[in-house]
Amino acid sequence: FAIRNFVGANIITPDDELETFVREMADAPPMDKATQRKPPELEPQEDENDGSGSNGGDESPLKVQPPEPPKVGMPRQKAQPPVKTPQANAGSDRSGG
Repeated sequence: FAIRNFVGANIITPDDELETFVREMADAPPMDKATQRKPPELEPQEDENDGSGSNGGDESPLKVQPPEPPKVGMPRQKAQPPVKTPQANAGSDRSGG
């Protein structure tokens, strides 16, 4: 996943040498250029709202709710651990060794 992050951040540019290296490390077969597919290019989405207050339709604008604050406090555990008397075979090794 580190290579994907580096490529996504434009830190490294993938080339044939990197492709070969990653395939060798992943024990994947060599690339077949005849069946190779390119991922679709992502285009930045333009803001359709022109600031006039109207979004061009009868749909209401999407409102994002802020995240809820985390619940803090004592750990969720019982006040006292369950304590039982040991069973008859507790502490005896009968493995034969």
